[in-house]
Amino acid sequence: SVQREARILCLASDDDDANSPLTNPAGKLPFGSRLLHVGIQPTDFPDSLIGENPNVLFVSPSCPHVRLQLPLILHKFPTIEWIHVRSAGIDFIESDELPVVTKKR
Repeated sequence: SVQREARILCLASDDDDANSPLTNPAGKLPFGSRLLHVGIQPTDFPDSLIGENPNVLFVSPSCPHVRLQLPLILHKFPTIEWIHVRSAGIDFIESDELPVVTKKR
């Protein structure tokens, strides 16, 4: 049984093949997981997704300027509870705004 559905937004470039297990429409995500949308900036994610209550954000290093985009995505989608970064290092997501946004959660 599923404790909580994973409603996933993916902050990544569309052409990032390393994300294909998540983003390939022919692929199958685990039971209880659903990819809602892929984009590289908040305007790529339609406002209608707010009603889907996304709770997981998958972040890829292929997203340009991710340190600027991440706080904006978190502000737009306050229901995000989990941020998963594909790479081992997270220095590319660090910003002065990130602690401010995450502290409000």
